[in-house]
Amino acid sequence: MNETPLVSVLCPTYNHAAYIRQCLDSVIAQETCFPFEILINDDCSTDGTTDIVKDYAQKYSSFVKVFTHPTNLYSRGTDAVRDILLPMARGKYIAICEGDDYWTNNKKLQMQVDLMELHPETGLVYTYFDKIVEATGEKRKFRFHELEGYVYPETLACKDSIWYVTVMMRKDLMLQAPHLDMGSYFTGDIFWFNWISRQSDVRLLRTHTAVHRILGESMSHFKDPRKKIDFFYLSSNTRLYFATHYPPLRKKRYARMIIKKSAVNCMKYALAHGDYELYKRVQVPFFPPMSIKKTGYTLLRCLCTSEKAFNLLYKLYDKHLSKI
Repeated sequence: MNETPLVSVLCPTYNHAAYIRQCLDSVIAQETCFPFEILINDDCSTDGTTDIVKDYAQKYSSFVKVFTHPTNLYSRGTDAVRDILLPMARGKYIAICEGDDYWTNNKKLQMQVDLMELHPETGLVYTYFDKIVEATGEKRKFRFHELEGYVYPETLACKDSIWYVTVMMRKDLMLQAPHLDMGSYFTGDIFWFNWISRQSDVRLLRTHTAVHRILGESMSHFKDPRKKIDFFYLSSNTRLYFATHYPPLRKKRYARMIIKKSAVNCMKYALAHGDYELYKRVQVPFFPPMSIKKTGYTLLRCLCTSEKAFNLLYKLYDKHLSKI
């Protein structure tokens, strides 16, 4: 395809040798009346993924491009979508299919482009999808929230069902986003969905187009409880950034809820890492009232204020995490 692509499909991948062919085949199979490109970032895979994606780039050289690196960039604070693929994208619209996911509807891109061209006020279109547990092949049931229009409060409060593998977003909106430090914030899907939904409409295409594969270990699924705590700490910081810098126009109680959840996750992170200085800065509000567990953390923070008490808590929490 020598024409300028209308859509850029971004495919970040790392050690996805078992899945990457299905991912790329599902993208290449898209039936469109416009040109699109596929940009793959292989972040120094060690399982043969690199050779596979290079074969695809050679076979489909007119519209598939691969970026490889001598060292793993994610571990150095580089976000593949934001820092590598998005700046290289030539399309007006951005779609994302990570290397362990895949699309199931060959009209996905065409349907989403048709909808966005018809509604220029729309910054993001998402669809239904399935979650499949890779180890068992079981479909994971979840409650799908059908939200459209101004959905920023719901996105901020994690009450949406928008998933990376289903979305199409306007590149011009993505390029206007602030550059947050990956060491303190989660800069993936949560960031993009909040950024775009706060300044444009969101639409739902009511058809299944994709599968999100749930692996035993991935960017957002962990066996180690400490890694899970780290992930929720970063994602909470991202939501807190939006709640404080861009408070929602309605359902402002969601912002208060985000502040409390973020404080609790920050406290967990401080306890998991023995960080007393961070613990001292955490203020967990009593309101809004939330779950018994979060209320327990609130009381704990109020009662345990000294470094001696913190060190005792840290040891107990460490033993608890080691048993999970």
